[in-house]
Amino acid sequence: MSAPSVERPRVIRRKIIVPDTPVGAAPRERLDGLLCQLVDAHRVVAVTATAGAGKSVAVAHASRRFNRPVAWLSVDATDAAPGRLVTYLEEALAQQLPSVRGIATGALAAGVPHAEAAGLLVDAAADAEVVFVLDDLERLHGSLPAWEVIGSVVRYGPPSMRLILISRRALGASMLSPALGAELARVGASAPERPNPCRAMPASFTVNARSASPTRASSAPSAGDNTEAPSTRRLIRMSRMLGGP
Repeated sequence: MSAPSVERPRVIRRKIIVPDTPVGAAPRERLDGLLCQLVDAHRVVAVTATAGAGKSVAVAHASRRFNRPVAWLSVDATDAAPGRLVTYLEEALAQQLPSVRGIATGALAAGVPHAEAAGLLVDAAADAEVVFVLDDLERLHGSLPAWEVIGSVVRYGPPSMRLILISRRALGASMLSPALGAELARVGASAPERPNPCRAMPASFTVNARSASPTRASSAPSAGDNTEAPSTRRLIRMSRMLGGP
């Protein structure tokens, strides 16, 4: 689906680029490898942790090893306005997929509701193997219309797209439906007791995934399927991830 010819919206460019990682940060080969595996195996990866845990830095660093182009949006409080949020989502995704530019904003101009416009945006990215990172989602706290937009992105994201959702607050069932099944992996971390500028992630890192070794995200069980293999629910605790390569 090709986008109509429209004027490029004015946005803050720094919000839609992958953040730089700190100079001198400790090696994190195992952590990078784990995040790469999760992105390969799951359509949605939710990364939640307290401030200072290094979640954004960890994902930004690992993203350089993803075998896919990476679109990034760092949300701020002004994005609680759903129209602004949709505009930024479109421009962030258009950095890697220029053909989507104008899809959502054109829909908004035609009177389409914000959440549906967001759904049209990600639907237009069908077959594109792109990773879309939405960072600082806690800044949307209290804005139901904005969360409906993000929920639409999660719901209608095509199987080829990978979503990484980063937040200081837990993302509940209204955002991450149990129906996602094996499409979803949750990652949690806690901040180190003594902050270290060269330590980009905490000593404690936890992964909770629906499937131990899914081959494709599209193999997720249906919402009504309550059967689980013995290895389906797992909790892996990885200690001192940054102690060595």
